[in-house]
Amino acid sequence: MKRNNFITVDVVCYDNGKQEILTQNLIKEEPLLIEAGRFCQTITRTPGDDIAFAAGVCFMQKIIELPEQILSAKFYSNAQPNKVIIKLSENPDKKEYNPLNVKTDFKISIKNAKECVIKLRNSQMLHNKTGSAHAAMLFDYKLNSIAFAEDVGRHNAFDKAIGKVFMEKNLNKAPIAAVSCRINYEMITKAKRASIPIIIGQGKPTSKAVNTALSYNISIAWMGKKGDFFIFTGKNRFLPDKLSD
Repeated sequence: MKRNNFITVDVVCYDNGKQEILTQNLIKEEPLLIEAGRFCQTITRTPGDDIAFAAGVCFMQKIIELPEQILSAKFYSNAQPNKVIIKLSENPDKKEYNPLNVKTDFKISIKNAKECVIKLRNSQMLHNKTGSAHAAMLFDYKLNSIAFAEDVGRHNAFDKAIGKVFMEKNLNKAPIAAVSCRINYEMITKAKRASIPIIIGQGKPTSKAVNTALSYNISIAWMGKKGDFFIFTGKNRFLPDKLSD
């Protein structure tokens, strides 16, 4: 784990009438300036995966449609605030992102879906260190993890993970996302933009997330801490364990 993701502070702790000084780890939250063409925005995030984060943000904002548009992407750690500058090719006939070969009829057993969430939980080192990080993990059709990110913001973590596979030109190979948070409307719109048909959360979805997922044909599931599994939309993509090999 990168040390610059968190800081260590001494705090006063009161417990059962006793006072003591304890050391606590705090997740970092710092601004990042993103420049890409005419796009310029400052977003607070946890340092790390900054280029992937910038690419994910720009993809979600439709500033970038294809990874081939990126001529260069550089992170400037000494700038105040830190910044990422993405140089884009000039292409007036820019085509919109087209998720070729995405299998919207892809199915997964409930057992394997749970294993995806467990992989996510076991990878959350920054959360274990600070108790304050969200996480997102993307899986390919063979259920291999192909991107993972942690951040103080749940949207940031998702953007970082999506940005990674986008820059690697593998976004069409990520049918499953597992996230550490509740699934709200914005998370569904991100899944739609990235053409991810299955999203599994560690928190219940919101009503608008469910309604939006229904209109977008996106499957939402939630795995509780005890391993119970709830399917809210797109149940046809989940195979009961007794029917799977």
